[in-house]
Amino acid sequence: MAAAITVVAAVIRREGKILMTTRPAGKPPFGLEFPGGKVDPGENLSQALKRELKEELDVQALIFDPIYKTSTPKIDLWFLRAVLLPGEEIRCRENQEFFWVDPHDPVNLEKLWKRYPLLPNDHKFWHFLFG
Repeated sequence: MAAAITVVAAVIRREGKILMTTRPAGKPPFGLEFPGGKVDPGENLSQALKRELKEELDVQALIFDPIYKTSTPKIDLWFLRAVLLPGEEIRCRENQEFFWVDPHDPVNLEKLWKRYPLLPNDHKFWHFLFG
């Protein structure tokens, strides 16, 4: 069996909301996720997340410690705290959408998740954060 790939995801908060993005166009699976991507050979988790945020959202961020890891036979997914640098504005570069999600607004969460289902591994982490 092939080794699991390592993937990183950013947990970025602003004014009580959390940054979520849709998957880039043409990259299955369809749905909503914490932004990030694959760790390339020779990169550590922080380097990979910085690169992914720049490539996908055209932003620079400070990357902090990992706060959660979930694994499947194919993927090791690490969630890391991150903060956008002052003045950074999100510009999606891969035909995805972004949302600042209020975790304490169940009505809008339900509407968003009907339109863009939360990906399974991200769903596990969401429940870790918010029960």
